[in-house]
Amino acid sequence: MKKIVSLFIILVISISFSSAVKISPTQQELNLNQYETNCTNIWILPETDYKISSKWTYNGEGNLSKYTLTKEKIKLEINYSYLSKGKYEICFTPEKAGNLSGIIYFYDEKSMIEISSWVDLKVEQVGTIETISLITGNVIGKTNKTNITLGMILILLLIIFGLIIKRAFIDKHS
Repeated sequence: MKKIVSLFIILVISISFSSAVKISPTQQELNLNQYETNCTNIWILPETDYKISSKWTYNGEGNLSKYTLTKEKIKLEINYSYLSKGKYEICFTPEKAGNLSGIIYFYDEKSMIEISSWVDLKVEQVGTIETISLITGNVIGKTNKTNITLGMILILLLIIFGLIIKRAFIDKHS
């Protein structure tokens, strides 16, 4: 009988200990634009000095084997900061558009505690930005393609206008 009671007490203690680590929210979805920073808060109890890391995939569906990409690989800037009493602020700044799925996990190097939160980022593309080389071969840099097109049309119109005036001037003096 003592063995059964001892086993029961050990079972209750181990269940209580394993459920003592809590995280909120466990899953979240954020909508943002390219190059826009969006922050969210995550609470973890018990409060301790957790290290933070992440793994990512495109269009994740909960299959952990797909989460193999680093934030550098998918061009996602992530800033982590500890605010207070188990509250962490995590800020995302994506460079690419698309649907990103990630696991933000918190771990304690001194113990075996590891807990995570699922994050889905829906990133909308903002204006087309490209590097364009003009006739001169000089690189303009990151420029809006529409502005370059309008500029080229203006230059062509000025050239045509100049040719018309030159032609009229030559015909008048011939």
